[in-house]
Amino acid sequence: MKKLIAILLAALMVACFAACGATEDPTEPASDEIVTDLVTDSNVTDGNATTDDVTEEITEEATEEIPADDSAAVAALSAVWNEVVADEALIAAFGATSSEEIAGYFMAPAAFDMSDLESVSATFQISADNAANVEEIAYVMHMMNANNLTAAAYVLAEGTDSVDFANSLKDDIAAAQWICGAPEQVVIAEVEGAVIAAFGGADVITAFNTVLAANGTVLVNDMIG
Repeated sequence: MKKLIAILLAALMVACFAACGATEDPTEPASDEIVTDLVTDSNVTDGNATTDDVTEEITEEATEEIPADDSAAVAALSAVWNEVVADEALIAAFGATSSEEIAGYFMAPAAFDMSDLESVSATFQISADNAANVEEIAYVMHMMNANNLTAAAYVLAEGTDSVDFANSLKDDIAAAQWICGAPEQVVIAEVEGAVIAAFGGADVITAFNTVLAANGTVLVNDMIG
């Protein structure tokens, strides 16, 4: 009986191996043949393409989908921010020892997605009406607590008065409801074709105000806390 069972098991194993081998289609081209067909097919390029050409086309298409971070708002904020992080008053305000340490508390100036005005309003404490007058936003924000320091550069739509915008923005920030400690001061200035606003602790904003005044025209500098 045991011999019969052993024979049956052996026969079953042989059948399984045969079935596994049969799943491979001998008429299917090898992987390198598939790549060759893809590259030379007329629906990819003109028939004289190489794998490098195809890779370049794919790379260019993917790159076009990534928004460029070279906006006027980013350029304006970056120029100011590079001076702010080196300001001795700002370094002292955060109890840091160097500008490199200060920079580590923040993300680098970056463009903000303008497609969702509700998100714009919530992040920068700006009303929907004011946000509708903005074409580009770049921002820097404290990574632990936005109320310590949030700064943004706004490129305004053509015809928008920068002074009116600055005063309305100050009112928006002052009226905001804060969960984790309210900011104490706001400064807003016109610099290099953008309106730059910063709010946070008074000692931090004093340092920011020094740089803004040296690079543009201060429109608002008020206590709000």
